[in-house]
Amino acid sequence: MTPQFATRFSLVCLGLAVCELVCLPWLISLDATAYRWMQTLRSCRADYLASLLKHLPLAGLLILGGVPVAVLYLRRQWAEAWRASWLIGGGLFLCELLKTGLERARPSVLTPSLVGNSFPSGHVSAALLMSGVFIFLAWRSDWRPWLRHGGTGLCVVLSALIVWQRVYFGHHWLLDVVGTVLLGGAWLSFGLSRPARLPISRSALVWSVGLLACYPIVLLFPHTNLSLPSARTAETAAVARISFGVAKQHVGLAGAWGARGREPAGPITWMKRGEAGLSLSLPQPGTYLLRFAARPFVHARTETCYPLSVLINGQLVGRQLLYRGWREYELWLDPAWVVAGENELVFRVGPDFPPAGPEQQTVAFRSVRIAHP
Repeated sequence: MTPQFATRFSLVCLGLAVCELVCLPWLISLDATAYRWMQTLRSCRADYLASLLKHLPLAGLLILGGVPVAVLYLRRQWAEAWRASWLIGGGLFLCELLKTGLERARPSVLTPSLVGNSFPSGHVSAALLMSGVFIFLAWRSDWRPWLRHGGTGLCVVLSALIVWQRVYFGHHWLLDVVGTVLLGGAWLSFGLSRPARLPISRSALVWSVGLLACYPIVLLFPHTNLSLPSARTAETAAVARISFGVAKQHVGLAGAWGARGREPAGPITWMKRGEAGLSLSLPQPGTYLLRFAARPFVHARTETCYPLSVLINGQLVGRQLLYRGWREYELWLDPAWVVAGENELVFRVGPDFPPAGPEQQTVAFRSVRIAHP
């Protein structure tokens, strides 16, 4: 790759990333669609496999990227070692600067606190930087072919696993990952195409000092941050809602509901094993989205599955696998399942749910909402 081509490629990646940010209001429906589709792929076996590989890919890439750089220092190849170091360190700093200065709600946030730092993805950035440096050094050095090809393939596989994990676990939106890949490609193409002994110019020094000065500003003064739209901030208003833990809204509750309480997420109501129902009034039949905020009772730190079945008017809406910790879940309601007026919504915890708490708590609920898509 010639320096001219690398510079053009870097500018193209940067331009596409900027276009994505500008067009986010019109693209967030892709995020919502990808998020719902990913939830349909979840299973107890896939969750268990993902949990086993949770930290392995990034740890492997840190080793793959760090060992060649350490070897460069040991061989006193200072120019190449310094370039690899500032590429990784500078890329991680720029990622953290953007992550702090740009507000974008993650898929895991709860309403109404729709704040977060979803863009760009730190894990994906680290994976790209480590992979890029390793592949560059592998193909620039006189390594054995099996080591060069095998290491490159392993970097690609581990990076793909990290991308999948970030979307599968609901830590990031799809467009977060796409934008991070574009920014990482721009940074790597720009840095790796430059000579290793390139002198530091005055303009580069000014830019570096300016970026370093920006970080404490965006960190200490959050009102200076730029808010980006996400699928969570674009949600429509609810046509029916119930907030748990509020006594006056417990009139329509029936079945295996337990004690009320309060957590940092707000007032909650626990559900026991069995079926717990509630009544919600809808103005007319139609296509709706059911959203509910819940968390399972975690009996032990071992990875396990938390299945929760949801029914409306006797029809099975879906079997939702709950994440650990608070999350808001979405399920489509078929127009044939809902009626004008009162609709009976039932949550079912079966015998395959892990052991309950001391008072038979299984799932804590914060709110249930029904809204138009």
